[in-house]
Amino acid sequence: MNGTTPLRMSHQKEDGTIEKGGCSFRIVKGTHIVYNTYNEKEPWLNLRVKSNLKSDVIKQLSDGTELKLVAEGPTWMYVYVLGQEDYIEKGHVSKKYVRELP
Repeated sequence: MNGTTPLRMSHQKEDGTIEKGGCSFRIVKGTHIVYNTYNEKEPWLNLRVKSNLKSDVIKQLSDGTELKLVAEGPTWMYVYVLGQEDYIEKGHVSKKYVRELP
């Protein structure tokens, strides 16, 4: 071993599930990240209800926001926006400002 220990929460099982207070949940890791919006006129990425520019905006996402890819098309992605322990919103984003995490 190289002297490092993987970080795990005290109630976390091997599969990533956490048991606490009679509840069971999993920590979700992002697969993609919002990037390169800072130079734009509006320095954020709009999370939309539908995959078109006329659709209502659910939330404005800043660079560095982690996303979990659910589905993608030629120019749009359907994603979950991640919070500290689970997703907090879901919707559509333009692929132009999203990149895959290594």
